[in-house]
Amino acid sequence: MERTQTRRFTPAEPQAGRADGASAVRNPHARLPTAAARSVSHATGQRAFTLIELLVVISIIAVLASLLMPALSQAKDKARDALCVSQEKQLMLTVLLYTSDNDEYYIPGRTNNTAFGANYCTWLPYLLSQYGYGSGSDYYQSYNTARKAINAGATFARCPQRRLPDSTYDANLPPAGGVFVPLATDPNHWTLPTWYNYGMNYVRFSPNNGLESIRSTVVKTPAKTIFAGDSTIDPLNGTWSGYFHYINKGWNGAYPDARHPGFRSNVMAADGHVEALYKATLFTDNTRW
Repeated sequence: MERTQTRRFTPAEPQAGRADGASAVRNPHARLPTAAARSVSHATGQRAFTLIELLVVISIIAVLASLLMPALSQAKDKARDALCVSQEKQLMLTVLLYTSDNDEYYIPGRTNNTAFGANYCTWLPYLLSQYGYGSGSDYYQSYNTARKAINAGATFARCPQRRLPDSTYDANLPPAGGVFVPLATDPNHWTLPTWYNYGMNYVRFSPNNGLESIRSTVVKTPAKTIFAGDSTIDPLNGTWSGYFHYINKGWNGAYPDARHPGFRSNVMAADGHVEALYKATLFTDNTRW
């Protein structure tokens, strides 16, 4: 029987005729034609995307983004709504603290103290000047300190749900209550108006056009009666109103603003709790006013 002859090749075997003893093993892909190299690349699982495949992936991403954007927007609205409710609760706690410190009288809507100009003091900056933000040496300085804190966004006086940039409100909203005459001691006092968007139900709680106040004991249904709520700061029929410190369902210059999801407005009841009311309820339920 003839024995089959075999020869074992080793990688280290020198190539005949090479003086340097270089290995005879060569890269089998080094000089393959382009098509062959592509087939080998496919065999190893490495392949570039085609233009059509990239376009398909981009279109899928675009569709998914379009589906997610409304959900993200709704999530942001809900977050702003929750923050607004939290701020209104803090605000009402401060109002009730004022009431407790002032023989059960609620804070008035404004004052005509001539030492500070007609309509100078509106309720919310004044409230803040008395509790937490008044660091001035006198009434005027404390009130001005509170105003600056509101302008800096350092207080709970501005609802986070706003339709326009703050710079637009800064440029267009007049001071609360209308036009003021600058104080002689501070001629630039009104160059930076202070705006906020929580208004008081002044007809019920601050008679005489907001100049007086009532005692909490005369409010028979405090859990249902609106003390304050989301006020309007956006222009109405192209006109900017300076009465954002009030809400009044019968006066378009101070309408409550249903700016939260579902056309609802967050309102503060006289007993201190906060709830969201639909626009229709705000304008038809007279028992709340």
